[in-house]
Amino acid sequence: MIDNSEKFVYRRDGEEAEVVVYAPDGEAAERGFGRAVRAASMPGVEGTVHAAAAESGYGHAVVAGGSVSPEMVSAPERGVLLSCEVEAKDFARRLGVAEHQVNREVSRRIGESVYGLPRPDRRSIRRACEAGAEELADAGVIEEEDLAFLGPLAADPEAAGRRALAAGEREWGRLFADVTPYSPSEVFDPDALEDSGFEAEGLLLFLSVGAGELGRLVFSLHRERFRSRILTRDFDFVRDPSGGVASLCVGPSESEEAGDFVAASASTANFSDALSALSLFVVRRALGGVLGGIEIRSSWRCGGILQRDGLMLHRDGLAAVEADGVFVCGGNLCSGKGEMESSAPSFYAPEPEGRWPWEEAGLVGRLARLKGFG
Repeated sequence: MIDNSEKFVYRRDGEEAEVVVYAPDGEAAERGFGRAVRAASMPGVEGTVHAAAAESGYGHAVVAGGSVSPEMVSAPERGVLLSCEVEAKDFARRLGVAEHQVNREVSRRIGESVYGLPRPDRRSIRRACEAGAEELADAGVIEEEDLAFLGPLAADPEAAGRRALAAGEREWGRLFADVTPYSPSEVFDPDALEDSGFEAEGLLLFLSVGAGELGRLVFSLHRERFRSRILTRDFDFVRDPSGGVASLCVGPSESEEAGDFVAASASTANFSDALSALSLFVVRRALGGVLGGIEIRSSWRCGGILQRDGLMLHRDGLAAVEADGVFVCGGNLCSGKGEMESSAPSFYAPEPEGRWPWEEAGLVGRLARLKGFG
């Protein structure tokens, strides 16, 4: 039985915990429940399973006291938001192109600015998985003040596996962040916008980068390790509560496999941070002469697993955003509210009757609507 007594909030009981899905409509909520009830079937789930669902995406956050499942976690990604000295209205003119050509010109300049980057060996890829962006500080790729936004997680590169590290070495210098220029088109909270270091007329650059083939191989390796333990009956194989075939492999949190997976997820997150630092270097090289100062204002991770107060926090498709943390969410500049285990959806949701579901449900505060170029 689904309870929809609150607008955009849908509740029902799962096998081990209550499930709350935030969605723009009942159809999206039903799709969300189809995935979220799997998370609620994990042994040892603590509290409520939170999920967000829309046509453009899905995400959940689930905390478990004694169990871990790689299938409940998405590979970590990093989002970085930059502010620039110039106003948005002058960007196209400074690039020397029409406004509808801005994105293409930005891509061209970035593509021409990847020459001469430091070439890593397997050892430096290991260090990037262990230290993240800090690995690039000695090479002058990232500035000291930027490191505060890209702090590493405690990790073990050995847990990532040789194939994944080899993939990271191959992709280094070829895998960069997607760069999207934005400007605020409608400001909802001028004071909060200013307090966050942004200006109503300013130009923003949004960088989004994952861990590429390294991340895919890391998660594939550890999902297979967990499944292999099913044969020895050491791990649980939880049936799909929705009646489908997507059963869930779950291992005890104190097992060697669980510890290795947590360390490997952190290594993946750190590698993504190193790629973010490299991408920031390229962006400054490509656009610094046009934009002047380019500064990090906020950054956040998506996905991954963390050990917190002795519990395992699994995130799939959600941004890790503390209360008042600023991030980009579906074409809006937002601040977190600390809900959903300090998580929030970063994907788009429609606004039925002019009401934005993520804001109406209390998941985020909207600072400004963002407008792209072209």
